[in-house]
Amino acid sequence: MGFRVAFLAASYASNNDGGKNRNDYVARIEDLPILQSAIKTLKSSNHFVIVSMHAGTEYTRHSNQEQITFARAAIDAGADVVLGHH
Repeated sequence: MGFRVAFLAASYASNNDGGKNRNDYVARIEDLPILQSAIKTLKSSNHFVIVSMHAGTEYTRHSNQEQITFARAAIDAGADVVLGHH
């Protein structure tokens, strides 16, 4: 008996170009319907879902609106932990 933990990550950009181009294999924080669907799928077969977001304004201590919207969408979809980093 144990716990199953799923990790899901997203970034503000798919490539290291400030978000100008997309890479279909990298989840972006504005793709909220995809995020929510993935969390619900993971939640159905795991005890905990941890969501990580690479985003925000460098060298600031407060979340920007895009980060807040992402985190709220993740929580509303069932994420147990939302971790932001830059």
